[in-house]
Amino acid sequence: MKHTLILILTLGFILPFSFVSAEDSKVSPHDPVVTPENILKGVGAPSPFIETPDNRGGLGDALRNFVEKRQEGVKKIIDEKKNDMEKLRDEKIHELNNVREKQQQKIEETKKEFRKNVTSVDRARLLIQNNPEIVREFQAKRNELQKEFEKRKEEMHQAIIQKQEEARKTFEERKQELQRNLQKIKDDKKIERAKHIFDQFDIIKNKNIERLRILFTNLDSILQRVRTRAEKASAHGVDISNVFSLIDTAQQGIIDGRALVESEAGKTYSVSISSEETIKSDFEKTRDELKNDIEKIQNNLKSIHEMIKNAVEALAKIPNVNELEIQSTSTITN
Repeated sequence: MKHTLILILTLGFILPFSFVSAEDSKVSPHDPVVTPENILKGVGAPSPFIETPDNRGGLGDALRNFVEKRQEGVKKIIDEKKNDMEKLRDEKIHELNNVREKQQQKIEETKKEFRKNVTSVDRARLLIQNNPEIVREFQAKRNELQKEFEKRKEEMHQAIIQKQEEARKTFEERKQELQRNLQKIKDDKKIERAKHIFDQFDIIKNKNIERLRILFTNLDSILQRVRTRAEKASAHGVDISNVFSLIDTAQQGIIDGRALVESEAGKTYSVSISSEETIKSDFEKTRDELKNDIEKIQNNLKSIHEMIKNAVEALAKIPNVNELEIQSTSTITN
């Protein structure tokens, strides 16, 4: 009897726990579905200690499908980037090919122009070699131009000397007139200062006249060399009428500029003194007048320089102009 009672109590204690364990092992149809996304979120994942018929083997397939989809997405991105890189490479190659074609085209055009120019130079040389008369005419023209240049140079020098001698007499008369006007000045230092400044006007003027004379002579010499080179090209049958027109314009500018220099050489400056209080401003007026006259000639000099530059640039545009030489008549005859 005692043993029977103990067995009944033992069964009554164990059976309730068995029913609870069975109920816990059941999966409700309302539980979340097992998917890779829910697994990552930690939702719907079955207990690792409980295995049910619904999730047996399904977890591995879901992960495998998820990994495969991610790999396909990465591969697609890589393929797109690769296609973009290939497209960019093809565009750059196309651009480089276009640049190379243009450069090659320019080189071919330059070669053709060079061959054309060389041929024209050879024809011109042949023309000169077969026509000694052309050489003699050119040499006569060159000698004539040189004589005209030397004549203009000497004429300008003599004209300036004559003008300065005439101006010197007038200067002495103006200086005596200044001394009479300075009698109204009581300050001896101001009188001596005024005389010194008046002498400086004449000295400054004559120094600038000599400087300008040399500059105009140099420009004339340069222009004659340009004209000689143009005459050589003309003797070879090259049309350089535009160059001769620019040379003639520059030559006329030199003639006009020389006239200004000669006129300035014969000019004298005077100072009209009103009073001792205005003596400074009176001398400043004369100083400004001298300064303006010299600047006017200098501006004319600059314009002539630009004219000669235009002639030189026009001559330089003629193909192979520096190769168009003319030999002496004795060399051709031999």
